[in-house]
Amino acid sequence: MQAWIISAIGALLALTAANGIRPARAEPVPDFPMFVDGKPVFRHIESGNPDILRSEADLSLVDEAALRAYAAQRKDVRVSDIRRALSDATYSTYSGFHGTQIEYAGADGSVHLWYPGNSTILRGQWKPRQAFVEYFVNGKLLRRFENSQVCFRYGAGTYNPATGHTGDGWECQPFQAYRKHIAETKRGDFLRMKTRFEVPFVLSKEKFSLAALRARIRS
Repeated sequence: MQAWIISAIGALLALTAANGIRPARAEPVPDFPMFVDGKPVFRHIESGNPDILRSEADLSLVDEAALRAYAAQRKDVRVSDIRRALSDATYSTYSGFHGTQIEYAGADGSVHLWYPGNSTILRGQWKPRQAFVEYFVNGKLLRRFENSQVCFRYGAGTYNPATGHTGDGWECQPFQAYRKHIAETKRGDFLRMKTRFEVPFVLSKEKFSLAALRARIRS
């Protein structure tokens, strides 16, 4: 089996200055406790729809005014935001556990992953999926906002070492969380991953920039 990873755990992708595109920054959302004295602030409410997450706050644990302020400032993450951020983009993520991962996401829904230790470029698919979060207080809807997800599928014979998920099914997570782990982005197939089968060289777990990787490939 080849290893693959979708970063566990966001600012639309900050495009590098080298691309001539001004980096984008996320609007700040106030900190809000998910747990108080070890107890969860929100409890899950069954929605009957896997793309709607319903949560009701326990007002014995949190101030209602603070909850309303938090809910009001949550930003919609739309399917169009995900497509704009990932389509035809090469991006890197880094963690001490996995090292530097390089991914090219095509506008056609294809994805190509250069993962540390692998000898070939792993091919798969990606797609955005519309999803929503609803906040309830005392049974009444406080706020509903779009919190769409990005999904990946890499095929049979692959797995995610972080989650144990096998690649023959779609694995999705909120894009707000996924994009936090993207370190660097270049528009286009910056490292020509779409036309490669074998990797240019096997990645170690060191931290690399996209420019450094391209320079090493060219040398």
